[in-house]
Amino acid sequence: MRTPLLVASIASFFLAVLPSLGSAQQSANAAFEVSSVKASPPDASQGSFRRFDAGIVSLRSMTLKEAIEWSFDLRPYQVLGGPDWASKQRFDIVGKDSAPNAGTANRNDREYWIAVSAADSVKMRDLLKDRFSLQYHDETRVVPGFVLLTTKGSKFVAKPCLAKSYLQHGWVDGAIHMSSLAGLLKADLGVPVEDKTGLTDCYHLEAKWTTDPSETSLPQIPTALHDLGLQLQRTKINTNVLVIDHAELLKPD
Repeated sequence: MRTPLLVASIASFFLAVLPSLGSAQQSANAAFEVSSVKASPPDASQGSFRRFDAGIVSLRSMTLKEAIEWSFDLRPYQVLGGPDWASKQRFDIVGKDSAPNAGTANRNDREYWIAVSAADSVKMRDLLKDRFSLQYHDETRVVPGFVLLTTKGSKFVAKPCLAKSYLQHGWVDGAIHMSSLAGLLKADLGVPVEDKTGLTDCYHLEAKWTTDPSETSLPQIPTALHDLGLQLQRTKINTNVLVIDHAELLKPD
């Protein structure tokens, strides 16, 4: 089981809002001091992210599209276009800085690591543009998704919002906003999910589910939501996406 995360700590992850691509693409002064791009071994496992220390970022066995997803905080359905190899060939990508500028010298400060992560994401975008001659643009497209609704006759009682409510893949427990639940479902389903419940307060929700059809010890998402008085309805949703206009498969280091 994954370590529980505080809702406040992961809100930005689940929202997955598209950054300002235009301003990021025009940034020319954000770069790692040292970078390396190598082809991953043929037997490499699925991609992973590591932070060995402040200013040292390693994306292991990631495709170009996965690296774009990481650096822009996007879902797979938000990265479109590009050559065929961009979603197949895997790379080990490393960026290093000797003294990252995080705006504070206190490494024990949560704000320090938030600032470091934000700076590293911008620098990784610059690295991808430089090493893969990456060019892209952002646009809005209509994609398949879901809206989160209440079921007929369901009732919800507003509760004080709790700082230590738990919200992670396949599990919710605590008083949270419905929009946060929609964000979690978006991450689990891999498609956009919008909160259309009309409920704006915090409500106590407790449920576990699985997205693995072979798993029988936990309910699937529709059943778990129904027990909460909620449901998903298929729809089309306007979604911000990044479209790859150009990328070159350069010779790795």
